[in-house]
Amino acid sequence: MHICKRCVNGQVIGNQCLQCGAEYDNNGNLTMPLERPQKPKLSDTEVDGDFVKDLRMQLNLTQRQLAKHLGITKVTVYCWETGRTRKIKPYHQERLKQLL
Repeated sequence: MHICKRCVNGQVIGNQCLQCGAEYDNNGNLTMPLERPQKPKLSDTEVDGDFVKDLRMQLNLTQRQLAKHLGITKVTVYCWETGRTRKIKPYHQERLKQLL
């Protein structure tokens, strides 16, 4: 068992991620092309952990890269994405929406 390289939070059991469905070969390499997440709509979009993760994946950024761009820590991005921190400050919400 290991952590999924695509969705970061999913656990890979056997050869498949339980969260996003990514499939791996016996060497731990992705074996199937995966669709990119749909672009979130800017108008009236709720900025929550799912929004942050979808946006980050769409932009092909690591948590560390997104954190650096926003001037925050990687741990903060991780907490947003996993729901450990539910409140995202309005300033950061606007910065995230500007990345679209």
